[in-house]
Amino acid sequence: MAELIKIASIEGGGTWGRIGNWLVAGLTSAGFEVELLKRGAEIPEIALRVDRGEADLSVSTTFGARAAYLGKHPYEKPLAINGIAEIQYPNHWFVHMIKAETGLSSFHELAEKRPPLRLCLPSPTLLVSYPVKAIFKLFGIDPYSDIPKWGGEIITPFNEIPEMIATGRADGVFRENSPMRYDVSQLAEMRFFQLSEQEVRRVTEQLGVQPGLITERTYKNQRDPIRTVDAEGFTVFARRDLSAEMSYRIARAIDHHTRTHYISSCTFYSPRFAVHAGAPLLQGAAQYYRERGYLPQH
Repeated sequence: MAELIKIASIEGGGTWGRIGNWLVAGLTSAGFEVELLKRGAEIPEIALRVDRGEADLSVSTTFGARAAYLGKHPYEKPLAINGIAEIQYPNHWFVHMIKAETGLSSFHELAEKRPPLRLCLPSPTLLVSYPVKAIFKLFGIDPYSDIPKWGGEIITPFNEIPEMIATGRADGVFRENSPMRYDVSQLAEMRFFQLSEQEVRRVTEQLGVQPGLITERTYKNQRDPIRTVDAEGFTVFARRDLSAEMSYRIARAIDHHTRTHYISSCTFYSPRFAVHAGAPLLQGAAQYYRERGYLPQH
């Protein structure tokens, strides 16, 4: 009888859903029986299910896996999870861009003038909203309550953002994104809000996210580097008591039995980079990557 692996997933789809389906297909091809548990929102419920032993594996953003492992917000304590592999998402940052016609060029001006803006933000229930909330909070702003109070609007559907910017129905984008996914600076003249080193440090210490730097000319009319926080990639993580043999076999299955290492136009798996999961690798997974030459031999 094939060994059963339970994977905790979200009820919705998007990138998380695609990675989940990719993972299920690879593990099934490797001979595992897989049960996909689609329950709850992305955070913190699915990580808590793994922590409680209700599921063996799940997928989170890499910074989310790190937060769960370290017990950073939104978790009240460290969870009993470890990494299996990281999924790459190149040039994935938290970007703060607004139309030049608004006349705004910084978070400080936004907090002072309180204009009625239509801003594209992630849904407040999603994991990626936590860095967004923390960044706005540095300037005394609760975006999900203050923007509507100022006469503005919060726009959360991700796929509608380019059309909203192009047609004039949105003024700015303040959330995670990669220009490989879409680049609204090609659709309207945008200005970019910068964070100071101290501001970045405060967010990274609170949430476990990593500093990020958007190099100059990544976006149209972006003449200087932009200091921000990194949205990173995604991490496949597992309950900590998963055996070394099982975690080795899962890491090998991901590498050898997934149909293609590209999951979408923006996300891909590579054993060379998979070792950089947000949470430290389980012993068996680390041994697999060590044998492949991507971790040093002890």
